[in-house]
Amino acid sequence: MAIEREVKFFVKNGFEDIRNRLKNLGAVFIDRYFEQNIVFDYPDKRLKNQGLLLRLRSTNKTHILCLKKSIPTQDFRGEKVAQEFETIIDNRENLIITLTNIGLEISLRYEKIREKWGVDDTIICLDTLPFGDYLEIEGTGDLKKIATELGLDYGESSNMTYHEINAQMRKKLGLPPMDSFVFKDWTKYKKSNKGVLDYDYRK
Repeated sequence: MAIEREVKFFVKNGFEDIRNRLKNLGAVFIDRYFEQNIVFDYPDKRLKNQGLLLRLRSTNKTHILCLKKSIPTQDFRGEKVAQEFETIIDNRENLIITLTNIGLEISLRYEKIREKWGVDDTIICLDTLPFGDYLEIEGTGDLKKIATELGLDYGESSNMTYHEINAQMRKKLGLPPMDSFVFKDWTKYKKSNKGVLDYDYRK
């Protein structure tokens, strides 16, 4: 079990400046990979209603089943705090069959390209999602200090999940509601909405 604290930032002009700042901080590049994620829940959404997220994350290297439990707290205002329980899975398809046969269903799917950097006890993720670029800082240290050193305004940080950002963005753009967000579904919106990747979900 691990306690995860994280904040997110919308990135409008790409990651190049962020990468330079990370290098100047002495951060170490860890990896870059494509992720496919499946979230499971019961038909009545009881896991979501209890603040639980059961997610299967797959890359070209690993499959990891994770249970995340949100922790309401006033100690780290503006940060998302959760307990994480992770298990490495050998057979992805057998796990999906097992979970769906005991009453769970695939609630949503989402994809992203993640680039990970590390500095001290903090992980910085440069995430390319179907609807834009975001930076996520997670760790046990002073997240605000890291954000400031990266040239980010902590007042513009968000503790929303990517699922919540996706829903809010679709509403703002007048798109039909859709819980899942995968790259192919956003292709037509990128073509018909010039500058969609520069859209700031907070406005």
